[in-house]
Amino acid sequence: MAVITLQFPPECLQTLRNHPRLREIASGRASGRALRCAYFAVAGLGPGGVIVRVVRNGGRYRQSVVREGAVVFSGPAADETPALDTILDPTLREQMNGAGVLMPAFRHEARVFRRPVTLNGTPGATIEIEDGTLSAEEGERPYGVLRIRSSDDDLAPAYALAAELAGEVPLRIAPRNPEELGFALAAAAKPTPVKADKRPLPDETTVEEALVHIVRACLDHLVANEAPTLENDDPEGVHQMRVALRRMRSGLRLYRHMLPAGQYEGLVAELKWVTAALGPTRDLDVFLDEILAPVAAGLPDAAPLETLRELCREARDEARAATREAVSSSRYGRFVIDMHRWVERRSWREQPVTETAATLFRPAAVLGAEALHKSYRQVRKRGRVFADLPPDERHRLRIGVKRLRYALDFFGSLYRAKAVREFTERLSRLQDDLGYANDVSVAHRLLDQLQARAEGSRKAAARYAGALVLGWHQHALSEIEEKVIADIESFLDEKTFWPKPQREA
Repeated sequence: MAVITLQFPPECLQTLRNHPRLREIASGRASGRALRCAYFAVAGLGPGGVIVRVVRNGGRYRQSVVREGAVVFSGPAADETPALDTILDPTLREQMNGAGVLMPAFRHEARVFRRPVTLNGTPGATIEIEDGTLSAEEGERPYGVLRIRSSDDDLAPAYALAAELAGEVPLRIAPRNPEELGFALAAAAKPTPVKADKRPLPDETTVEEALVHIVRACLDHLVANEAPTLENDDPEGVHQMRVALRRMRSGLRLYRHMLPAGQYEGLVAELKWVTAALGPTRDLDVFLDEILAPVAAGLPDAAPLETLRELCREARDEARAATREAVSSSRYGRFVIDMHRWVERRSWREQPVTETAATLFRPAAVLGAEALHKSYRQVRKRGRVFADLPPDERHRLRIGVKRLRYALDFFGSLYRAKAVREFTERLSRLQDDLGYANDVSVAHRLLDQLQARAEGSRKAAARYAGALVLGWHQHALSEIEEKVIADIESFLDEKTFWPKPQREA
């Protein structure tokens, strides 16, 4: 049995419970139960350490010792207070008594509604709607969770149901369970951004299996950074969401000729929409932290720079609010659910069997070699004449370097680790060089926008500060031009490690 977990706004509870689709697929009587738990932990420890959970069921209590996510002891308790002396294992009892003072962490109270359903004509599935509240000294947090459990390992029908329900209820994939949310509340901890997990491809993976692998990894990366974007002002959350989207788009681009007509364009259209919703916030974060900050540090007495900083922060706050609105929207939630459904259904199979479609069942190593070779060839073509390239061609070179980097991330596990690591390190230096030039290019556009926002004396100050900023960075770019050219030449002189594609061998 497999399960997907989604979250919904608590105020949508009745709309979800009374959804006509759930009545249509019901295959048995609904049941409900109350959940009351108290969590205790040694100070400083969270869900990854040792905790004691006391559950009240009716008038009875049961305590469990949980270590690294696994229950290592469970037994009755007299009340809500942990009783370590009842632990049967003497070693565990001694460890618990010596670990430190157990302190109340949080309380978890919920109502759980459960109903058997038939998914895609197959009985044995269930839906579970949990409406709960987490409370700690720091405050309370209501939440709503929907779990759809299939009768087997096929999640496609579950995602199809989620997509239907999302038409009326703003559902989204839940990256954290209530227990994790409870410990975060107890610690007053903001969610932290997460970098991409470079998961190796399994041995003897096909092109199709690699597509599933790539899209799932990118979706996990995207969803993991939603909470940091919505609840945290750390610029890295938005940045990592953008990275996840660009990686996904780059991965899909490798498959565009293998997908049915219209599928690729439809997926990319939604990817572009989400990326565009994040773009202004990311651009202004970079401008503040990497373009304006070093100039302000070097010229601390330049008052117009502070005016420009104020204008930028005002614009960034507006952009961040718009980003959060988009990420909180029903459209975004449906986009993520639909991407999961597309993968689980293997929707690309809905096409005639052609020679192009049949390439999905080749070894992934074949596609990997083709992708790396093509991206490298494009980088090499422009890199060899970098000194003479106009700005738009240098931008295309930067995009080519990114695509090559993502192809390495996707298929690098198929090759020798040392060769991939060394090649990636050289490519990363080049990516940083070209990324800085792009940030300065974007700064030109942002300065025009910021100056247009200003009025009166602020407009003159912003114009003067903008000239300082651009002059500073144009000088810096001219100083590193020779280094960039040398880095490109060094990179292109190195031998590649992947085999030449079969059609060019």
